[in-house]
Amino acid sequence: MDTDPTAQVLLEACEGCHNCQHDGGDDAASPVPCQILNLLKKYATEPNLATFPLWANTRLQEIYAKVKDAADSSIKFLKKKSPEYYQNLKYLVEYPMTVAVAYRRIDPTLIWDATEKKNITTGEFTEEFSDNCMALIMGTTSPPQPKCTFSDECIKMMFTKGQADYTITHQLLFTTLAEKEGCLAKLNAKILDAGFPGGVAHLRLEFCTNNLFEVAATVKELGGIVVPRYQDLFMEQGILYRRCH
Repeated sequence: MDTDPTAQVLLEACEGCHNCQHDGGDDAASPVPCQILNLLKKYATEPNLATFPLWANTRLQEIYAKVKDAADSSIKFLKKKSPEYYQNLKYLVEYPMTVAVAYRRIDPTLIWDATEKKNITTGEFTEEFSDNCMALIMGTTSPPQPKCTFSDECIKMMFTKGQADYTITHQLLFTTLAEKEGCLAKLNAKILDAGFPGGVAHLRLEFCTNNLFEVAATVKELGGIVVPRYQDLFMEQGILYRRCH
């Protein structure tokens, strides 16, 4: 099947758009989709994108403006409603993820079976626990701890296989945040010492694979319509799967 020319232009233009840099400008203090911003900048500065459809550029600008406005409003609300939460996780919610890795395929051989899913620890894995583990990475806990701190409890919980729903998305976010903060080498050494074979790269691929198949199974069960009670989880799964690339 031939590729639609417009779609092909978009794909070519978006190559490398995941490599977004925080430059401290006006857009820095918003978790806006930096892929869109990057693409718009490429369109404005690179002659080889002269064939990029004008309608697509206009539409991207519209989407960017709406998402930026929503993101800015969300941060203002968060600062007012939960100042302590904001202080602990501000580097996570305010700045775009600057992690860039090559695209790769998932590995269906890594899908967990029923026995592995018996390890599920959803009852023990609370949002407060997860937030604390991530704050340790960023050095924003109170009292403060050195950046790139990994407690034994966090390592155990964040790399236990057989998880589902929000637990597995937080596990993926944990590894992505560690990479963003420059802690990946330390984390890799820590989990190898803890007896998790393969290191971060293998475990992330395993979590990504199971996350995607969980999404596919849920969408199939729902008949292709993501009902409101699943929408928040579905959004988080989609965002974190994007980090799997």
